[in-house]
Amino acid sequence: MLREQGITSEAELRRAADGPRHPGPRMPRGPGRVPRYAELHCLSAFSFLRGASEPAELVERAYELGYEALALTDECSLAGVVRAHAQL
Repeated sequence: MLREQGITSEAELRRAADGPRHPGPRMPRGPGRVPRYAELHCLSAFSFLRGASEPAELVERAYELGYEALALTDECSLAGVVRAHAQL
């Protein structure tokens, strides 16, 4: 995928990463649509001594960044998922 965008070296990748932080318009939702990016390892304050942010803050920040998906992977508890879902 990176080669299709003309990125073939680490230096080009770093330059591309310095571009705009917001990924642009959101993809249409629906069957068969795949999010462009999903954070798959995200710990909230409910993972004792591992995460610091409240679930609502994580959801808000993910929305600001244009994420269409976020996997809240707290350890030993599902409590953060409830609060994250309530933020939607």
